Amino acid sequence: MTTVESVQNRLKEAVAILRGKDYKGVEAAVFLKSGEISGYVKHYPAGADTSRYVSVSDEIWKHFNGTADEVADKAVAFARDARFTSETAEADYLRLLHRAIDFARERGLEEPIINPIAELAKKISRNAITDQRVDSFVESAA
Repeated sequence: MTTVESVQNRLKEAVAILRGKDYKGVEAAVFLKSGEISGYVKHYPAGADTSRYVSVSDEIWKHFNGTADEVADKAVAFARDARFTSETAEADYLRLLHRAIDFARERGLEEPIINPIAELAKKISRNAITDQRVDSFVESAA
């Protein structure tokens, strides 16, 4: 039989896993509303500056529905599958870099500014796909 304490312990496990992956502002909860059980895990985005107030719009929420056990299991599975914040930050950086390149190209800023940056972005992306460490890339580019 599922107890409130057992569900709370599972949610604490999910929070501990995310904190171990360097997520900040992590919270988890399960609640009963209108006869349905739901829950959530929330955290700040990777690299968020937690020294300043982080608004609700900055937070990342993941909601779960089901039985109490299902909600707890889904929260723990979500935490286990979450990437480390360093990996998330790298992916966010590459996504923003590509958006900046597209922005510049739309305005005709290809040469000489954007093309070297685009080539560098391709090399970084290729290194990530082939699991080549950035240190070796920097040495070969120098």
